[in-house]
Amino acid sequence: MPRGRAKTRTATAADAAAYLAKGREFLRAAQDALALGNRTAASGNAVHAGISASDAVAAALVGAVSLTLAANRLHASIAASPSLQKALAAFDGLAATAPSGQRQSLERAIAAVNSGPLGANAVPATTAAGGRTVPVNPQQGAAYHALSHGFSVGYVLCAVAAFVAAGVVVTLMRSPRGPVGR
Repeated sequence: MPRGRAKTRTATAADAAAYLAKGREFLRAAQDALALGNRTAASGNAVHAGISASDAVAAALVGAVSLTLAANRLHASIAASPSLQKALAAFDGLAATAPSGQRQSLERAIAAVNSGPLGANAVPATTAAGGRTVPVNPQQGAAYHALSHGFSVGYVLCAVAAFVAAGVVVTLMRSPRGPVGR
């Protein structure tokens, strides 16, 4: 059976703060468990504290680093391509000459494309009109590749953050004073 489409969304600064708050809660639980002599519970909560801290770093990194890299790459692609610049200028002017019934949707598409790499990737490159394929968004391909690069770098950074968090947890668990350093 084929899997459904993944339900994902871009993590926000609020998400990162929420993950950090969870991490602190798990750390307090680990400290409390250790104070009661419950080393297994302390270790488990310390691991969850590390995971939550890693999630907080990942949320912040993916949002900040990935989208910044994607935006920079997209702008560089546009700057390096006179034909893309010309196509974008023509696209930006479509709403002015569109029939009144299509003007509002074209204005929304133009605004989305000009909002950055996520918006530019969301508007399709072509559409069917009158039985033929018509180009719509000249930035879609460049935006897709810019996002692919940006998120690839972001995910590698997340993996590094996860390994660092795992190393911190292992170090704390090996501490002679217990997983939370008491």
